[in-house]
Parts: sequence; structure tokens; C-alpha cells
Amino acid sequence: SMETRRVATEALKRYGPAVAEEVPALVQAMTDRDVLVRRRAVYAAGELGPTAAAAVHALIDILKEDDLWLPEYAALGLGKIGPAAGVAVPALTEALKNPAFLVRRNAAAALGKVGPAAKAAVPALRARVSNDLEVEVR
Repeated sequence: SMETRRVATEALKRYGPAVAEEVPALVQAMTDRDVLVRRRAVYAAGELGPTAAAAVHALIDILKEDDLWLPEYAALGLGKIGPAAGVAVPALTEALKNPAFLVRRNAAAALGKVGPAAKAAVPALRARVSNDLEVEVR
């Protein structure tokens, strides 16, 4: 049921790194027909940090979605995954243009947490810092 899937994704988030083998279940939940299940799965993957490295490609896809929360949580999660999310640099750089300031803020922070692999994003980050109207993004 929908409620069971919601509770399951919440439980995975609570157990943290001990459930690394369950990351594929979170990735699958990211495509659930219920948007709340999807949001919880994306957020839970971020809470697992580097343990959720197997979710990076799914989170990259979610960055491009037209939802109020999914791209924000995806950018946040990629940042928490850190250097293992290096392949997300082009998508995070593109997310700096997202109309939602929370997505832009989280994408900028994620690029910083990815580390040296994000070097190619420096010009876009500089442009965003000097031009963004939102203080939290700058």
C-alpha cells in the first residue's frame, strides 16, 4: 500500500549507513507513482550520505523534475553524498539556473561538497554568486 511504502522509506532513512544494501530499494522508490513516497526516498538517500552513492544517477535525473521539493532534495542529497557524486557536476551546474532558489542554494552547496571534481563549475558558481537575487544562494 501507499502508506507501507511511505513508512518503509522513512525507516530506511532512520537506520542510516547500516542499510547500504537497501539503497537500490530507495532508488526504486524514487520512481513510485506516489509523489510523497518519491520525496521521502530522495530525502532518505541524502540522509545516508556517501552510503547512498549508488543513488547518484537517480538523483541526477530527479534534479531535472518539475516538482516543488524533489529537485531541492536531490541537490541536498548529492551534496551529502559528497565526492562520490562527482558525476553530478554538470547536472548540479545546470541546477544553478533553476527558478527555485532552494534548488539553486542546494546545488551550489553540493558543488562545494563534491570538492575538486566540481572545478569545472567554478565559473557558473561565480556568475551565480554575483547575480543571484537571493541572499541564501549568494
